[in-house]
Amino acid sequence: MVNQLTFTIFLTLILSNSFCWASQSKRKIDLDTENDKALIKAFVNSPVHDDIITTVFWIGERSKSKKWSSNLDSAWDRKWKENFGGLDSPILRNGFYPARFQPRQNPFYVALPFNDISNPQYFEDCPILKYFKCRKTPRSSSVCKNQWVEITLKDRVCYAQWQDVGPVFTDDYDYVFKGEEPRAHQKSMAGLDVSPAVRDFLTFQGHARTSWRFVDESEVPDGPWLDIVTRS
Repeated sequence: MVNQLTFTIFLTLILSNSFCWASQSKRKIDLDTENDKALIKAFVNSPVHDDIITTVFWIGERSKSKKWSSNLDSAWDRKWKENFGGLDSPILRNGFYPARFQPRQNPFYVALPFNDISNPQYFEDCPILKYFKCRKTPRSSSVCKNQWVEITLKDRVCYAQWQDVGPVFTDDYDYVFKGEEPRAHQKSMAGLDVSPAVRDFLTFQGHARTSWRFVDESEVPDGPWLDIVTRS
């Protein structure tokens, strides 16, 4: 009974927030049908990913190997560094910002190993992707870009926006959306990349084992991750 009541309250909050968001963006999103409620339920019940190898990456990072690409652009933004405002230095910091400029996009960002644009076949059967589609920013071609995640390390909880694809793979659907272990773990590599701001909020160096889950923007509490929200 308690779980049902909690879900009902949460569903009401999501629905009311969705109407507000739709009004602000001048798009009508009808989340009142049984199908829409099913999508919300699927999103609410999306898996928590535990004990994930987590490493740090940053906008403007140069590749140290010919096997990997530099982070001057992202899978969804060909001018990522330019649009962010410059190099998001992991060393020269001013609080959660790079020291030399104030970013134009959210410094709290992550990369996950799935690209919806190059893997459209999953849309037909994935309710979470369908939910993302009805919640996506109109200016983005990707439905995954800008979606929010919650990252937990011990007693610290951070929030960030999904802004790039990786590490290692671009099609690890079973991990990202079904909760299976990342394929990258088979190579002792990371299943989640986080920005310097996320690293500093969670207070770790190099790598860590974190947990993460998708959250709706209406669930994101006040914090430094809301000072600059990426919409494009």
